[in-house]
Amino acid sequence: MDDSVRGQELIVCSKCKEDAVEYFCVSCELDLCRKCKQEHNEALGTRSHDIRVYREKYRESLIDEKCQLHPQSDEYYSQYCHECGVPVCKLCAQSPSHHSHTLDDLNSLYLQYREKYREWYKRIRLELLPQVKIEQDNIEKDLERRNRQFTEILKRLEEQAKNLKTLIDEVVAEHRSSITDLQNSQLSTLQNSGQELLSNEKKLNNILEGFEKSANMPATFFFYVKENPIVELESLNISKLPTPYYKEANFNKNDIQTLIGVIGEETQKQISRTPSRTPSMEAEAVNTVTEMKLNIPHITHVRHISCGTSDRLWISGTEDLVLTDIKTKKTLYKLPVTTDGYGCHSVNREGALIFIDGASNIKKLSEGREAELLMRTTEPWKPISIHCSHSSDTLLIGMIIPLKSAKVVCYNGAGQEIQTLQNDHRGKPLYEAPAYITENNGDVIVSDYKRRAVIVMEKTGKHCFSYRGPPLGSTTELWPRGVCTDSQTNILVSDFYTQMVHIVDNDGHFLRYLHVDQGLRKPFGLCFDSEKNMVVVGSYEINTVHLYHYLQ
Repeated sequence: MDDSVRGQELIVCSKCKEDAVEYFCVSCELDLCRKCKQEHNEALGTRSHDIRVYREKYRESLIDEKCQLHPQSDEYYSQYCHECGVPVCKLCAQSPSHHSHTLDDLNSLYLQYREKYREWYKRIRLELLPQVKIEQDNIEKDLERRNRQFTEILKRLEEQAKNLKTLIDEVVAEHRSSITDLQNSQLSTLQNSGQELLSNEKKLNNILEGFEKSANMPATFFFYVKENPIVELESLNISKLPTPYYKEANFNKNDIQTLIGVIGEETQKQISRTPSRTPSMEAEAVNTVTEMKLNIPHITHVRHISCGTSDRLWISGTEDLVLTDIKTKKTLYKLPVTTDGYGCHSVNREGALIFIDGASNIKKLSEGREAELLMRTTEPWKPISIHCSHSSDTLLIGMIIPLKSAKVVCYNGAGQEIQTLQNDHRGKPLYEAPAYITENNGDVIVSDYKRRAVIVMEKTGKHCFSYRGPPLGSTTELWPRGVCTDSQTNILVSDFYTQMVHIVDNDGHFLRYLHVDQGLRKPFGLCFDSEKNMVVVGSYEINTVHLYHYLQ
């Protein structure tokens, strides 16, 4: 009987009301067609539901199956032979091949084993298949990335060869000029010497000729003597010019490869990118050592944290921003900030505070000075987050047009806009609420609480990945808030929902959870103190921050 037809009535999908039923969900009691079953499997809130083939909804309607060894006898499988591991009919059970074997009722054993295998089936569907899809996606991204890398290598190789050829041409031109100069100098010297010799030759021939013509002519001879008195004859002094030469350089293919560069493969340390199969967060969490707990006066909850100079933290709520000394636990400074700002302040390389004030202006506060205006943003755009790069003078600002658009703008040290991240390669918006920003080796990392994702863009403007929580063995959705990076270039994001901090590698693979103290509910603000190698986590519920050591 067709699974979707019982009592001559066609049963249609509970969701689309169109297609015939092929499955049913035990968890929410829905009858599903193939398409809606797939959507039900993939939806974040229902992917862990127990979905079964529709005919399993009626356990009493097990299908009788004919024995393949006795098709002519109209016998059906009724028992299971444990020794042989196969179903048997009555005739099979009476045969010598199953003599003294242990036989059990087929249907009862089916129900028992079916439930046992259902857990395996669930693991395959929830863990292994998603993992395969993730790895396939990673391979596709890796193929694309490596194609770009190889193209870039070839381009750089050709540029290097071109540069080498240019340098060779320059050196040859210099040598050619030197050869020409040397040639002109030596030829000119030889020509001058030749002219001087010709003049001497003429003079000597005249002396000889006059002597011969004055023979037997006394008067003429003495006129000749007057013009040509006897002088000491000097030997000719003709300087010898050095012989030009060209000494060829001896080089081989290896010398050229040294000049061009080396092609090879870098062996990188492999980090486990696969989370535990166990859906328990406890099993995946890393132990921490709580170094210190701080209560922050003047604020009611911790929305954002920036690590300042040694032993100082800038901590903000919804209205005020305070500078707290970790050792003395005293408030050193207090100023107002934008009420809509999340990650609304940052500390630059020089230790100065860069923040968004109540009028949505970007200001700078250096120690011992008054706050100065750094830049004004252009309406209707409103800044809600900011990050100062510690590897350059660039400034990242997250902006929104409320309920309409969002973008991240990169400015140089002079306050000039050098890059805007707003849409992906398909022209679709990247962000809705870029509430927190940080960077990782030039990559721009944004925590977007409306998209419920951590969105990572390469410095070239290409979308790298979006982290939405661990895909395996977890049914909870990420509610991201504060985001930062640690000394191992891992990405840390506080999860408002699970009350944990996720640790993700720089390729977007979930590594583990960071347990925070049970007294720190709803982690929100987050930063990493590179001097102390500690992560600082703040609570949205209370005005408390905790400092943790978690790296070995």
